[in-house]
Amino acid sequence: MARILLITYDRAPVTVSPPTVEWALFFFGALRWREGAGVPVTLVVILTVRCAALDAFRAYERKAAAVMARYGGAIERTVVTAPDGAGLTLKEIHLVTFPDEQAFSAYRRDAELGAVAHLRDASVVHTEILRGEEGPDYHVAAG
Repeated sequence: MARILLITYDRAPVTVSPPTVEWALFFFGALRWREGAGVPVTLVVILTVRCAALDAFRAYERKAAAVMARYGGAIERTVVTAPDGAGLTLKEIHLVTFPDEQAFSAYRRDAELGAVAHLRDASVVHTEILRGEEGPDYHVAAG
């Protein structure tokens, strides 16, 4: 059975579920799930973004994607929802992968990413990170 780590933060304390001994949380959302190299990291990131700051958000994400690539990471897919009823926020969902925990940790510590954190702070209201592992392939040819 796949295990999922859920982290939510919006300038409040971070919540981790399930809180077991094998899970550890590092400062500012850098995560460690399993020890050792070679275990792929797969994240579903759900971002609530201020519509008025969408340009700043997209600038941050372009820079983040470039930094990710240096560590073998990628935003594999994005999905954007329609703005909420008041038109104040929308959700953008990212499927993010890294080759292993070391690459993910190095990305999170990257100074160039930190240099544009103000763009993220100005545009993101809330973030959820779901951490899992590769699931079944439902596109198997019918036989």
